[in-house]
Amino acid sequence: LTFGALKPCPKCSSQYVLQKSAYICVGDLTECTKYLTVKAKPVRVPAIIPDEVKLQFSFSAKYKSEVSDRVIKYVPPIQSTKIKKFKKEEVLADLKIKREKPPLCSLSF
Repeated sequence: LTFGALKPCPKCSSQYVLQKSAYICVGDLTECTKYLTVKAKPVRVPAIIPDEVKLQFSFSAKYKSEVSDRVIKYVPPIQSTKIKKFKKEEVLADLKIKREKPPLCSLSF
């Protein structure tokens, strides 16, 4: 109600969900295909309060919806979560436990 209602995703007609520092669409294109899009400022429309709610709660009759952008602080990922690139040789050379080959390792039929 504070910032306005979010319009559904134009591609998959699903809703946007706020996760950390952006709005993420959680819809499916097909039964087997997920659709992922991230928006910082999705399209908003004024929120509509149903008449039953206006009758039940007197303060809601005075409320006028305004559309505004929500300010979200961007928090970048920390260094330890960023993907590091290793060469296979470096990874294999740094193994601490050396494993013996199984007895039938080089057996061929």
